[in-house]
Amino acid sequence: MSFEKVIGHRKIINHLKNVIDGNRPSHAYVFHGEDGVGKKMVAREFAKGIMCEAGEGRPCGLCRSCKQFESGNNPDFFSVSHEKSVISVDDVRTQILDRMAIKPYSNKYKVFIVDEAEKMNEQAQNALLKTLEEPPEYGVIILITNNLFMFLDTILSRAVSLAFLPCDTAEVAKLIMTEREVPDYRAKTAAACAGGRPGMALRLIDSEEFEDKRDECIGILKRIGSGRADFAVKKSKELSAKKDDIYFFTEMFESYIRDVLYYKSAKNEKKLIFSEEISSIKRQAEELSFERIGSLIDGARLLKDRLDANVYTEASLYEFLNMLQ
Repeated sequence: MSFEKVIGHRKIINHLKNVIDGNRPSHAYVFHGEDGVGKKMVAREFAKGIMCEAGEGRPCGLCRSCKQFESGNNPDFFSVSHEKSVISVDDVRTQILDRMAIKPYSNKYKVFIVDEAEKMNEQAQNALLKTLEEPPEYGVIILITNNLFMFLDTILSRAVSLAFLPCDTAEVAKLIMTEREVPDYRAKTAAACAGGRPGMALRLIDSEEFEDKRDECIGILKRIGSGRADFAVKKSKELSAKKDDIYFFTEMFESYIRDVLYYKSAKNEKKLIFSEEISSIKRQAEELSFERIGSLIDGARLLKDRLDANVYTEASLYEFLNMLQ
């Protein structure tokens, strides 16, 4: 693995490469963004680069440190684990603070990656804060999270925060076709449903349920504007049973309705994600006004906001599905 093989995040990667080349890492970083967007992959490559023994072009992948890192045996790299839904103060003390107190074994730095760092409770964060206030010169801690708001302000003020945004869906689709050797229409759908998150897209394409979920969603989307309301109640109950399924559906919807909007505006089939559904897309582009399409997009965003806030999941979904009639 290398930075060059990472999809997207070029500004962040260029910044981290400059940090590695200048041999001046900060003592704490917060990598934040949605699940599956590539935070952990970049964090690991950054950690490997910090400890790389090469004079330039780090991480080289060839030196002793890099080989130890790839084999999982680098004595100065630690990935913090936890068995419960909370990262406790004991987890922080035993896996970070106690180890940080001992100087590096064979590298210039000791690097700690804390995945799902938003699960640290307040006591754990306060324990970590003491180290961030007076860090040893060799210590680097990388916190990975999908929820920046779970951290104490005092933690964030002592760390470099880097925001990982969704990648271009065309790049993600290309990755999927290369990694999994699937048809372009499946890759495009997975990339769109994952919202530009490479890791999530690969998980989707590997899922045995992906095709069934996709076909079910397409069946609903092709009815947009048909005036049929008979399926709204049934589908709201079915989909609301699993929040992940609702997210899947809303991502599908947003990609599909963008296809309708694009075709309505440009009358061009080449850039459609759901090109195999062109007959339905053409019909809906003719029947739906720009105003109606805009209100549907707003409705999808409202639904996602309510899901994030855990507000009336089934009722919110039912309200949105009724908008599609």
